[in-house]
Amino acid sequence: MSRAITTAALLGAVATTWIAAPGTARAHPAVDEARAMYEEADFEGALAAIDRALSGDDLTRDELLDALRLRALVHLGMGDAEAMAEAVSAWVALAPDLELDESVPPEIRDAARQARGRGDEELGLRARATPTATGVRIDAEVRGDRAELVRTVRLHGRVGGGAWERSETAPLELAVPDAAEVAYYAEAVGPGGVVVANEGSAREPLRWSPPAIERDDDDDGSGPWLWVGLGAGAAAVVGTVVAVLLVTGGEQSDLTRPSLPTLGD
Repeated sequence: MSRAITTAALLGAVATTWIAAPGTARAHPAVDEARAMYEEADFEGALAAIDRALSGDDLTRDELLDALRLRALVHLGMGDAEAMAEAVSAWVALAPDLELDESVPPEIRDAARQARGRGDEELGLRARATPTATGVRIDAEVRGDRAELVRTVRLHGRVGGGAWERSETAPLELAVPDAAEVAYYAEAVGPGGVVVANEGSAREPLRWSPPAIERDDDDDGSGPWLWVGLGAGAAAVVGTVVAVLLVTGGEQSDLTRPSLPTLGD
């Protein structure tokens, strides 16, 4: 209990420099409730309130960070170093550049340094557009989610100036008319409904256009005009031969007329 009281007492300073977002008048109600319970050393109640906040879909990114950092403090107060380190890894993945001053307990500062020192791939999302027989298929791959923050991936796409279509359970299939352009983007959604990573956006989407029509293998790239030219050339040659025959009367030249072999005496 003495450890719990000592750790809870630290929150007075931590809440203003680490938990509470500067300039924020009011945090999410469940996060506020968790903070109040933590200050009273009601760790179980604080965790339950945090879980309610994370299971919803109405947190802001700052509120999500507050909830994860508060969870780290709660686990520290309970003496659960492993769970504390997991909570620290989660918010480090969201805010790797967050500076921690001396108001933050040293155990949490050490866990944050270890999380950053692992050199993990940064949390991110890679969206793809793949041609299909009727249009395009849009999907996405989550990368660097060591803390397992991503709960679902939302895919958005629209053809030309049409309405946005969305899928959260499977790749997004779009029928695309000839020469139409597709705009698309992807969002990785984490706890509390917060978008924790994305590629593209509604304002600045990625773009895809149908591939150009490929030529047949037998087409050497010369096109029909080559054949027209060859036909004209052949006709000119035939005309020249006919003209020569008309002038000579169809008789062979002595130089070209075959002769019988001469028998010797």
